[in-house]
Amino acid sequence: MRLVCLCLCGMVWVCGPATAAGATVNAANLPLTDLIPLPDQTLPFQESAELTLPALAAKPGRIIVLAFKAVSYSKGPSGCNYNATLKVNDTALGRFTTGGSERLMGRPAMFEFVDTHRGVFPVFSGARLMVLFAPDAATGDGMTSDKLGATFAFDISDVARGVDGNTLTLVNTRVKSALAKRLDLIVTDLRVGWLDKALIPKPPSRVPERGPIAKRVSAAGLELAQGTGGGFTV
Repeated sequence: MRLVCLCLCGMVWVCGPATAAGATVNAANLPLTDLIPLPDQTLPFQESAELTLPALAAKPGRIIVLAFKAVSYSKGPSGCNYNATLKVNDTALGRFTTGGSERLMGRPAMFEFVDTHRGVFPVFSGARLMVLFAPDAATGDGMTSDKLGATFAFDISDVARGVDGNTLTLVNTRVKSALAKRLDLIVTDLRVGWLDKALIPKPPSRVPERGPIAKRVSAAGLELAQGTGGGFTV
């Protein structure tokens, strides 16, 4: 394990809104404030790195966000696997926070590839994170239909400490393969910041839209309408 200690006195940056007027806010451009930049990490096969962070104080109306880009090195775009685990203060980051809300900000918890590998792939499997095989983050982003394949932003408000500092642990959990010689986990654009709760992107609705319902009955002030595709409204 590699240990990285950060001396951040005088190095806390402030980042204004990162989106142009009318732009869609997503995991790649969350308007984080009081930004704390962290060093990029290249983790060899089955290696880990531990970063020491300052205290991350709770701020009214804001959440604490850990953002980064990650790929499992490959000479070209080549699918995905659960190749990483992240921990904050020894607590693994799974799909949901301790309060039950989605931990992943600004992108769905599932994704689809643009050209190959049909189907929908979950970002999380327990504490393991689905990471794409790609030479760099830009390639990884472009592999998925949402163009965010290598981009992650996690709500860590439930596991961050406001005193005594924090630790962030990154683990390369890639499986050995005879087809690849370089098995690095590459993590870039690593940073922590605060996000106004009013600016949290809403997850996309997967409920299909239903057209107008023609058949309905009324009685005693109540109206019941039934759709031919199932379901009803009152």
